[in-house]
Amino acid sequence: MTHEAEVWSVLGNIESSPPGVQAGGLMLELFKLYVGSLDSKSAEDTVTEVVGHLFESFTLLKGEGFFQGTREPVYFVRIATDDVEKILAAASEIRDRLKQDEVGVEYGGVYYRCTLSDRGDALRRRFGERRSE
Repeated sequence: MTHEAEVWSVLGNIESSPPGVQAGGLMLELFKLYVGSLDSKSAEDTVTEVVGHLFESFTLLKGEGFFQGTREPVYFVRIATDDVEKILAAASEIRDRLKQDEVGVEYGGVYYRCTLSDRGDALRRRFGERRSE
C-alpha cells in the first residue's frame, strides 16, 4: 500500500478522491494547505501547533517546493472537515505567524490563495455552492 493509499485508508476506506470524504458515516470535505517557509523547523512547529489546536485529526507531509525560483521546504496538511471557516482560520494564522505572503488552500481540485487582502472569499463561495448541490 502506498503512503497516499494509507492516508486515504485512515480517513475511512475512501475509494475515490475529494471533494467528499465518507468517514464514520459523516460526509466531510477534504482540504489541503500548502505552507512554504525557508525556516523549516519553525514552519513545522507552527503548522502542527495551529492545525492541532483547531483539528483533532490531520495529516502532515513534508516536501520540497519552489517559490519564485527559490527552493524551499513545504508542508502539505490534509484535513477532512465540514468547517471551511476553521480551514481559513488555520491558513490565516499560519500565514501571519510565519510572516508569509500567502498560504495555499486546495479544495475540490482548485488552488486558492489565503493572503492578507483575500482571506478566502472565493473558497467560501465555492464551498457553499458544493454544499448546496
